[in-house]
Amino acid sequence: MNARVRCVAIAFLIGIATVLWAAPRASAGDAIRDLGVLPGDTVSGAADINDKGQVVGRSINPGDWSHAFLWDNGTMTDLGNLGGIPASAEAAGINNAGQIVGWSINGSNYHRAFLWENGTMTDLGVGDSWSQATAINDVGQVAGYYVAAGVYHAFLWQDGVTTDLGNLSGLPWSRATAINARGQVVGWSESGDGYYMHAFLWENGTMTDLGTLPGMLQSSAYGINDAGQIAGWSGGYDHYPNRGVRWDHGPAQDLGSLADNYTLAQGINNAGQIVGGSGGRGFLWENGIMIGLGSLLRSPFYGASGASAINEAGVIVGSSSNSDPGQGGYHAVLWTTTYHNVAVTQGSASPRTADVGIPLTITATVENQAARPESFNVTSYAGSIVVGTRAVNLDALSSSTVLFSWDTTGVSPGSYDIRIETSAVPHDANLTDNTYSAGSVLLSTPVGADTSATTVATDVGLSVALTCRAIDGTPPYSYSWDFGDRAFALGETASHAYGSPGTKKATCTVADGSGNQANSSQLIEVSSLPTVTFSVDPDNGHAGSDITFNASATGGSGVLTYTWNFGDRSGGVGATVTHAYASPGQYTASVIVLDSAGGTGSSSESVTVSKATAPQLVVTATTSIVSAVTGDEISFTASASGGAGGPYTLSWDFGDGTRANGPTVTHSYANSGSFTPKVTVVDGSGSSQQTLLPTIVVRSSSDVNPPAASATSPTLLVFGAGAAIVLALGVGIVLVLLRRKSREP
Repeated sequence: MNARVRCVAIAFLIGIATVLWAAPRASAGDAIRDLGVLPGDTVSGAADINDKGQVVGRSINPGDWSHAFLWDNGTMTDLGNLGGIPASAEAAGINNAGQIVGWSINGSNYHRAFLWENGTMTDLGVGDSWSQATAINDVGQVAGYYVAAGVYHAFLWQDGVTTDLGNLSGLPWSRATAINARGQVVGWSESGDGYYMHAFLWENGTMTDLGTLPGMLQSSAYGINDAGQIAGWSGGYDHYPNRGVRWDHGPAQDLGSLADNYTLAQGINNAGQIVGGSGGRGFLWENGIMIGLGSLLRSPFYGASGASAINEAGVIVGSSSNSDPGQGGYHAVLWTTTYHNVAVTQGSASPRTADVGIPLTITATVENQAARPESFNVTSYAGSIVVGTRAVNLDALSSSTVLFSWDTTGVSPGSYDIRIETSAVPHDANLTDNTYSAGSVLLSTPVGADTSATTVATDVGLSVALTCRAIDGTPPYSYSWDFGDRAFALGETASHAYGSPGTKKATCTVADGSGNQANSSQLIEVSSLPTVTFSVDPDNGHAGSDITFNASATGGSGVLTYTWNFGDRSGGVGATVTHAYASPGQYTASVIVLDSAGGTGSSSESVTVSKATAPQLVVTATTSIVSAVTGDEISFTASASGGAGGPYTLSWDFGDGTRANGPTVTHSYANSGSFTPKVTVVDGSGSSQQTLLPTIVVRSSSDVNPPAASATSPTLLVFGAGAAIVLALGVGIVLVLLRRKSREP
């Protein structure tokens, strides 16, 4: 695509907009999109858009410092700056590769042309002081201008090489504003008299004067497409009118204007569509027709806008006022084209009153408000009845009158709203003007009545609004009401509150100008106001534990909704809810019940919440044996649960001055004695629990297994055996002697 500027041009358009803010707003306004501003900023303007829909421009803060931005798919990003103070920058052009050019203040306080690519802003190095890049094409060629010796010089930059484009007359002043894919550059340069600027086309080292409109003194070019068609302006000097122009390989052609003599053409795409500003509004010019674009500002002010660029898809960007005139606010915006809009502008029905069976004529005026022919359908309705459909073909910016005849034979008497609708054409810019309400017609029979109420179910003491509509008959009408409870009223509308529950009947009597009457009734169910009670389970809860609240209502009408206030700045919705109080204390919980009619009831209860009790820390410990010999290996095992939970730390004291850590340990006692081991467990909160294990008796190994005798010789064994025999014989002799003695007299 081609790229274009434009900070100066945008300012020009907004200036026109400030003066001419009350110009009528175009139908295309509903196709506008606000691109917003960067955080902290209040004003923005869009300068260029590529074929991917990426938009660049500037966003300005209250201190009037600007920030270069990239808008992509709904997100606006600050491109940064070259490190100057103030940190000001503006983006002017973007190509389809996403490369962006513009200017930023550097550390030496100069405006410097930059190239932004992949998140990095680079000084192009053009000139020694002041420079600005205005456009970039898809091969990375950059157009702009720099200051040398106090005058402007148009330049072309490519791959680090800067080419001064020269000038038209030998006078040094020139600026480059746009470049196309062929490397053709346009802008303006001083003319031969040294007082006025002329638009130029630069190509392959040659700068050509594009001239002005007949009788005009100046011109400037702001956009060029790949076919070499150029957009810009031509005018006089100071207050002389400026006109948007197009150069198509020949003299300047006046594009016309929307509302006055001031027009500026800014951008042009390869389809030859041109955008800019005229009469305080942005415009789209196509095939010789200029169409106004809308603005962000709605009634009571119409607002102003200006367009700066258009891509190959016909998407337009620019700026629009977003506040009342005099406040100076404007935002970057995007318009979606190509522009299409068909509308119904007038409609009527005749006669307005008739008896059933009389034909009525419906007349509609439809317009094609776009720059190309359109084919569409026009349909007329009487209420929900389709009267007829007509196919319409309209040239650009033309209108037609369409007639329909409505045969009312067999139609129910009554009032019918007449509506005319056009079918939407593809990309219709404004669907709101596709429908036109042409008033109503009345088909009469003897008077009838129809009664309606805002609700047919209400509560005692709540007002019901009722409306009575006369059907057919002869105006004027009078209305009287009987509410069925010995209360009465007059008028087409009435409001009444019933004092007791039950089924009530409100009756409206309509009398027409002929003295005929008709009645219509409306049944209304009246309920008592809702009341509510609730239970709390448990009625004495603990902090951190759920408490269940269960509400029960009586009375009321329709759907009941329950809203809870737990008394601790929290609440809930529903008949049954649960809530856990964070802290102990005394709370007042309340519930409000609301029925469909708006009746309410409430109830409250005191809730006592106690301090939460932590679960007990439980320790289980075992030992493999409780009786051992010194040196035996004994296993100790412990586990923990409860308390504040893990991680748990286990420490062992074996009762003999030795210790160990862990859930399972082993130990051997070196000395005999009785020992009482114990284990200490610490939970995740630091709380501890000590558990004693059974006493372990440890014997010396020497007591259990005494030293064995030395090996015995055979002689000693024989001696021992003999001694044993002798001892046994002696014992036997003694026993015999004692027995005999006991037998003596």
